[in-house]
Amino acid sequence: MRLVIRVEMHDANDMNQPIKPSARRLGTLIRRTSAHLLLATCLTAAGPAIAQTFEDGRAAYKRDDFTLAFKIFHPLAERGDARAQFSLGILYDEGEGLPADAAKAAYWYRKAAEQGHREAQFNVGQMYSVGHGVAKDLQQAYFWWILASGSGDEEATNNRDRAGQQLPPAEREKIRAEAARWKPRQP
Repeated sequence: MRLVIRVEMHDANDMNQPIKPSARRLGTLIRRTSAHLLLATCLTAAGPAIAQTFEDGRAAYKRDDFTLAFKIFHPLAERGDARAQFSLGILYDEGEGLPADAAKAAYWYRKAAEQGHREAQFNVGQMYSVGHGVAKDLQQAYFWWILASGSGDEEATNNRDRAGQQLPPAEREKIRAEAARWKPRQP
């Protein structure tokens, strides 16, 4: 394949005929073209890692491409995206695309829960209620279920009520007051 570079035209009659550039000018053009090709190759190679969105991660997850979903969700989660943090919690909790790790699942669920992610709040409550990835702590479970039940989640409400029955009244009131003062953290 011959590379034809249009530099300048002889006259109006030869408008469609390229001329051969001088050797010096050709060298400059080839260097520029090579640099542009190298840049285009680098950008293409890096393309999948650039500007991945939560929706890209969700699509990968739905295709059962858990490894790609993890690669997309992790940087988003590190930057504070609560949806990505919750999704990492699921991947670690279920062992999808990586070894199951209840402690890492709890960590990512908690990060999302602290930002007000209701499903993450529910899961944090679940984990504290049975000691999955965290030390068993009924007070913490009760606290997180109070927050999760604020969105009308019936299961969170039922869990909150059952946990509350196991706590002394003074302890319940203290935790309810703490939950009432609670504000989501900003990423």
